Amino acid sequence: MRNVCLVVPEFPPRSGGVADYTARIREELIATGNYAVDVVCCRERPSDAADEAGVSWIGEANRRKLEKILREFRGDVVLQCSAYGFQKRGVPLWLASVLKHFRKTNSHARLVTMFHELGGSGPITTSGFWLSPAQWWTLTTIAKMSDQCITNRSAYARFLAKATGRDVPSLPVFSHAGEPDAVPPISGRKRRLLVFGSKSWRERAFREDNAAMTKACRALRLSEILNVGEATQLIPEQVEQIPVRNSGWVAKDELSQLFRESVAGYFSYPVDFLGKSTIFSSYCANGTVPVGAAPNIPAGEGLRVSEHYLLAEILPDHLADGELQVISDKVRAWYHPHRVAAHVELYKQVLSGR
Repeated sequence: MRNVCLVVPEFPPRSGGVADYTARIREELIATGNYAVDVVCCRERPSDAADEAGVSWIGEANRRKLEKILREFRGDVVLQCSAYGFQKRGVPLWLASVLKHFRKTNSHARLVTMFHELGGSGPITTSGFWLSPAQWWTLTTIAKMSDQCITNRSAYARFLAKATGRDVPSLPVFSHAGEPDAVPPISGRKRRLLVFGSKSWRERAFREDNAAMTKACRALRLSEILNVGEATQLIPEQVEQIPVRNSGWVAKDELSQLFRESVAGYFSYPVDFLGKSTIFSSYCANGTVPVGAAPNIPAGEGLRVSEHYLLAEILPDHLADGELQVISDKVRAWYHPHRVAAHVELYKQVLSGR
C-alpha cells in the first residue's frame, strides 16, 4: 500500500474545478486498492463539511501546520497547484518555503505537482501586472523542487519543461458529467442549448452573451435554453423570445443524462484554454456540441474551430444535423485519450517514478 498526501487549495463540499478534480482523483486512486490517500486542504473547514478520515482542514497559508503534517507524513506528496488558491495575489511564497523544508527532511519521498494554472498578468494598473515576476519565480521554484510536474495545458507543459529541464506530461481535464459509452445521435436529442457552470459564470453569460446565444439557437434550430442550476434574479425568463428554463439542482450522476439529451452546450472560456475547462470537457464526453462566444484564435490541444467546437461570431445561418453530428463524434473522439482512467494511469506512473 502506497501512502499519498494530496495538498490542495480547495476540497468538497467547496465547489470548484480543483476541488472536484482532486476528489475524483483521490476516489479513483483509493479504488485501485494500492493507495491510501490523505488530503490536506489549506482552507478553514466549512461548517457543512462532514467528518472524513484522512481529510484535514488547516486554514489559509498555515505554514507551521502544513510543515508539521508533511514532516510526520510517511509517503509521497501530490500538490494540486493553483497559485491564486493558495494565496490571494497568486504568490504563495509560504508554500514554496514549506516544500523546500519537506525536500530537506523527506529525501526519500516523491513530490509531484499538478499545475492547474501558472502565473497571471494584466494591464499595468492591476496587481497582476506588477506581481507577475514574483508569481512566475514562485511557481518555477516549486516546479524545480518537484520530482515530476504534470499539467492540463500544452503551453504550460512547454514552459515547465523549459524551466525544469524535464519532460512534463499534459492532459486536458476530464468531464464532471460522466463518460457514457454511447450517446444518442443529434437528431434524437432535444433542441436546446445548455448553460452549465458556476452560478456567477451562468449569470455573467446571460448578462453579456445574449446575442451569441440567440445566434447559436437560430443557426442550430434550438427552441429553448436550459440554465443548469437554480434560477436567480439575474437569469432571464427568455433571451430574444427564446424561453429559458431552469433545471434546479442536479445530482452529479444525473448530469450526464441531461447532457446526452441536449444538442448543444454554451461556453465563453478562451479557446486557447479549453483544455483546462471542465465545462468544455463535460460537453465533449457526452457528444454535446460546444458553442462559444470567445474570439476566434488558435485553440491548441488539437482542437479546431468548426471541427470540435463552434463560435457564434463565425456561425453560418444554418447548420444541418449531419454537420452537427460530425462535430459531436469528433469531440467525443478528442475526449477519449484524457478520460478519468487516463489521468489515474498518469498519477500511477509519476508516483512510481516511471
